Amino acid sequence: MTPTLGRPTIGLGVLAGEVTSMDDYLRRNSESFPFSFLFNVTGWAALSVPAGTTEAGHPIGVQLAARPGRELALLRLAGELA
Repeated sequence: MTPTLGRPTIGLGVLAGEVTSMDDYLRRNSESFPFSFLFNVTGWAALSVPAGTTEAGHPIGVQLAARPGRELALLRLAGELA
């Protein structure tokens, strides 16, 4: 279990796809998605479920992850939390 994002909010346009270099791209991704990036590149099962809101009312998510091939167990867990 990890946070879904690396910060409470992501500014409009921060991830619009316009980057000047690979270093800029990696920096933006590591600041915004420091936890999900690993699961995206390894192919391990992961999903995000709602976990409340910030004081400003912005949604907060929790990322749940499982070993490769355990997608069904992960989906069942998320269903139990819903």
